[in-house]
Amino acid sequence: MTLIRRVTTLALVAAFSAGMMLSAGCTKYAGSDDLKRLEEAKQAAISAEKELEKARAERRQVEKELSDKQKELETVQADLAKVQQP
Repeated sequence: MTLIRRVTTLALVAAFSAGMMLSAGCTKYAGSDDLKRLEEAKQAAISAEKELEKARAERRQVEKELSDKQKELETVQADLAKVQQP
C-alpha cells in the first residue's frame, strides 16, 4: 500500500514539474519566482526518488524474508513426511 502511495507521489511531482514548465511563459530568462519554484520541484523530485528507493529496498527485504520462510516451510514439511512414514 505504501509503495502505491509513493509511486503516486512521484507521479504527482512529475506532473507538477511539467505544469510549471508549461506555465512559465515565454520570457528569455527565468525570474526569481520561477527559479524558486524550480528548486522546490527539484527538491520534491529528489525526495520522491529517495522514498521510491526506500520502498524498493523494503520490498527486496520482504521478498527475501518470504523466500527464506518458504524454504523453511519446505524443510519442515519434508521432515514431517519422514516422521509420518510407517
